[in-house]
Amino acid sequence: MDANELVRGYLVLGLRLGRLVSGFVDSFTGDPALSRGVDNEPRLHPRALAGHARLLRGEVPGSDLADQRKQFLQAHLTALECTARKLAGERITFVDESSSTSRSASGPATRTRTRRPTATSTRCSKDRARSPTASPPSARPTRCPHAGSRESYRRCPAR
Repeated sequence: MDANELVRGYLVLGLRLGRLVSGFVDSFTGDPALSRGVDNEPRLHPRALAGHARLLRGEVPGSDLADQRKQFLQAHLTALECTARKLAGERITFVDESSSTSRSASGPATRTRTRRPTATSTRCSKDRARSPTASPPSARPTRCPHAGSRESYRRCPAR
């Protein structure tokens, strides 16, 4: 399948799912004839749409698209397939749904580890996160000493 057919198939699939889920397609700025064609055809069962997404996904690796576009299409077709399967009544776990719908062009979603604030943080209490590792409430000032005005906060040495 050439790249134009593949992209056209992706667009048609999205428009077909948009007929089943109100608001699924927020705005379509492509060929109006393509949109009219989908509007005039009978609604397809979500299971058939999931199969179509799988078929298109299988065609992506052999296409002549740039790698970044291939990743984009793979991620979106995976998400469209998941949506269609869910509409067909298939039980999908939260983890499976999240991993298939939160992929981006750069690949699967990854967890990032954030640094927890410590009790020795020198930032104003206004900026300090409220977490179990932050200083206990009794050690925190009830009001940031630099919160009197915007200018004094800007000059705060703890910032």
